[in-house]
Amino acid sequence: MLFYLFSQKINNQSPGPPPGKLKNFMENLIKYANWSYKRRSFISEWATFIILTLFAKLCAMAFSIFAGFFFFYDVYSNLFNNRLLASGLSITNLLLIESLTAILVSKFFKFILHKEYKTAFFNLFLALVVFTMTFVSSTEGLALRQGKKADQTQIIKNQFKAKELALKLEYTKDCDQIQKQIQINLLNPLGWKGAKQDRLVGSQLAKIDQYYKDLKALAETYKTDKNRLTVELKNQLDINDHMVKKTSNKYYNIVVFVMLIVFFINGVLVYFFSRIQKGSNDIDNILNEVDRKTSQLVENRILKAVDKYFKEPEKPIEVAQQGNACKHCGKPFEKRGTHQKFCSIVCRDQFWNVKKS
Repeated sequence: MLFYLFSQKINNQSPGPPPGKLKNFMENLIKYANWSYKRRSFISEWATFIILTLFAKLCAMAFSIFAGFFFFYDVYSNLFNNRLLASGLSITNLLLIESLTAILVSKFFKFILHKEYKTAFFNLFLALVVFTMTFVSSTEGLALRQGKKADQTQIIKNQFKAKELALKLEYTKDCDQIQKQIQINLLNPLGWKGAKQDRLVGSQLAKIDQYYKDLKALAETYKTDKNRLTVELKNQLDINDHMVKKTSNKYYNIVVFVMLIVFFINGVLVYFFSRIQKGSNDIDNILNEVDRKTSQLVENRILKAVDKYFKEPEKPIEVAQQGNACKHCGKPFEKRGTHQKFCSIVCRDQFWNVKKS
């Protein structure tokens, strides 16, 4: 009804498509509807979804291998100091771990579907052990890689060293200037002793005392500024550590999510494979039943043929010669002659064969 009203509205507003094209469109729509809702086998109905699920599983496994590579590489490179060997061992370990994880998780779901719960949970225990190895290697490896990217420790330390060096140079420069002023006063005394100026006057002594006070104050300032830089360095390192941990935690959550995807994808695949196997078993059972029926039919026919041609004929039952009864089988029949005693040639031959034997 809605389609009719909609078509009427279109017809009132626009000329619409030609009748031939509309007919072709409706025929194609009917064909598509028949194709969409046609009953098909389980594997053909879900083939696209199964392929996409397998692809998602491969992507998740590839991500896990990529993340865990950095962890194993860091371990093996410290042990062997050989990049090529460390890379090969890391990839081999990761492939073994991922394969073992997939097998154990699939076995767990398989035994669950078969209602073998003890074996299923034993496999789950083994799977969780391997999953822990995968999780640790993936999280630590990814956190190590991404943490290094987010880690600014070396930059902060370099900046601190540059500031500390600049502060020390400035302090040394100021100290040198004050020391020069002290030396100038010491080398140029204004007080006379006899015919020579070899003693310092009060004003010079006061200046020298002030210079020494300035040196002491400068040392205190330098010490304060250096402590301030140290505190600033510690604060920056703490902030950096917090950012690194935050980045690592973010990738921990990503790895956990990927691990859960891998776990449930294995379960989905096992379920679909069990349905496919069940369907193939049903087909096999049907074919086996057809073969059995055919064999039984052939065997029955052969047995009937054997009974017909090889079984000894039973002695005929003597029947009373009443009416038109066959002398061999006893069935009534219509005589074609006065002396006819048998209903057929077969009965006659069988009767005389028995008599002869």
